[in-house]
Amino acid sequence: MKYVGIDGVSEVLGLSDADVYFSGIIILRDEDAQAENISTIRRVAVSNNKEELPLGNKLYLKNLALTFDSGKCGIFWNNLGLTKGLGLYSSFFYEKRWHDSSQAFWDVRDLKAQSLVAVGHWPWASLTQIWDIRLLDERKIVIKMVRESRGPIIVEKWQTCLMLSSRYRQWFVSGQEYGRFPKDFNEHDGLCWDKLWSGQGSYRIGVKKYGLGMGFLCKAYLPEVVLECPSRSNAVGMNILNTDNLYEARILQCGLEACGKTDSAQQELLIKISP
Repeated sequence: MKYVGIDGVSEVLGLSDADVYFSGIIILRDEDAQAENISTIRRVAVSNNKEELPLGNKLYLKNLALTFDSGKCGIFWNNLGLTKGLGLYSSFFYEKRWHDSSQAFWDVRDLKAQSLVAVGHWPWASLTQIWDIRLLDERKIVIKMVRESRGPIIVEKWQTCLMLSSRYRQWFVSGQEYGRFPKDFNEHDGLCWDKLWSGQGSYRIGVKKYGLGMGFLCKAYLPEVVLECPSRSNAVGMNILNTDNLYEARILQCGLEACGKTDSAQQELLIKISP
């Protein structure tokens, strides 16, 4: 393929979680083709600190939207992306390395305006996970995850994570502690992220509301986001982390009981949005 040209570049803005955005058309041509074959790549238009929702399975309820994309979920409020990278996802440590839900094979079994059920499996790990996601109202998302082992397998760690925008500056543990995220991100090493807080059992952890501007110029906000794991969800601990420079994101994390031999487990998560 040969680069031919970019037409109509009109505006470039750096938003949360974005490297480069532009509004225009990329045209590609195959020199070996007998006739010119022009493909128009999907445009990503950005203005007023808002971004076009990605294609895929979408749930909507007033200002709240959620997209499901093969094992990772993006969360949007008033068209502002609150998540980045993997968004809402699950991961486990098996055979000396991490595996996550974006690597599984997924099938959306039931899709409605405000709910979906998806089934994913990792063939190399003999594991299946079922996600049941529902928008309870425009400020609450409930996620039920069922894990099943289809054969002998030992998983050392299992967790569900919410990867949030790096524009969030402060974290908190409801009724207990609060702090600020570091300005810088550690170098990527493929194993560990910077753990800022950790607690055993179930807690309500979150990030505080952040204004996208200064003073009277601040017309948009990233709302407060809270992750809650009810006691019945088998949570063994919760963590607040800062990723490395590969993702440059904030993490709210809920750990689940490890998987031994053949077993199943359930986990329920509640995400609350407070503008």
